[in-house]
Amino acid sequence: MSVTISGIVALTLTPALCALILKPGHREPALPFRLFNRAFDRLTAAYTAGVRFFLKRAVVAIVLFAAMAGATFTLFQKVPGRWCRRRTRAT
Repeated sequence: MSVTISGIVALTLTPALCALILKPGHREPALPFRLFNRAFDRLTAAYTAGVRFFLKRAVVAIVLFAAMAGATFTLFQKVPGRWCRRRTRAT
């Protein structure tokens, strides 16, 4: 039943909502949305630059990944297991 309802919504209501949202002639968004869009654009540009950097320097990426994996393993070995409670036996 829920699959049928989901299918009806996907085929009827979703395209109608998209048509309302994407119609031409929208005015400029309010200030909070513009600030969010500006910050999101900067974050996207920084992420893209980082990916581009590591794509050009694959060896650096592999070395950093190996160092982080090694540090994780080392810390996993050194942190005492007593941080988690042991189950007590019923006597």
